[in-house]
Amino acid sequence: MIKPITLAIALSYPVFELYLLATMRGAGKTKNDDRGTIISCWALILGSIAVGFLAAHVFPGLHWPRVPGTAVMANLLIISGMVLRSWAIRHLGRFFTVDVGTQGGQKVVQDGPYTFVRHPSYTGSLISLAGIACLTFNWLGFAVIVAGCLAAYWIRISVEERVLTSNLGDEYRRYSARTKRLIPGIL
Repeated sequence: MIKPITLAIALSYPVFELYLLATMRGAGKTKNDDRGTIISCWALILGSIAVGFLAAHVFPGLHWPRVPGTAVMANLLIISGMVLRSWAIRHLGRFFTVDVGTQGGQKVVQDGPYTFVRHPSYTGSLISLAGIACLTFNWLGFAVIVAGCLAAYWIRISVEERVLTSNLGDEYRRYSARTKRLIPGIL
């Protein structure tokens, strides 16, 4: 049984994402038809979460031992992921939108969290989603959620990087050559 505080923290992540969708649309951005990408990525993420929790229920033999602190670790992952995502969004300032595109006067941001990876906002989301996956207390449920969310963000990143390379040119290519997408030095 998930405690109310853990449930509240877990639900704060989708509320945060809905807030971003409602308030951070890309007014004044270059036109890039990414609505289909946004919808398919969110469908994949939400579907992965639903299937992951269902798998945990259907295959209880794959539950990991209820180690004290698992829910606390999940809470810390969810919160730290949201903090990283917030930092990345705040650092981009007016250039952040939930839509894929660039805006007039935009340059390649290479400091703050962008010093370490090209997509720290997505890294933050994936950390939060890994925390939610921990709440299945099940190896299969965890794997389904993490794999589905990674696939969704990989699709999103491929679309976004095409747009950034096209609109920001050589400066973005040089930045891409020296930084990883999600995990410093690894991925």
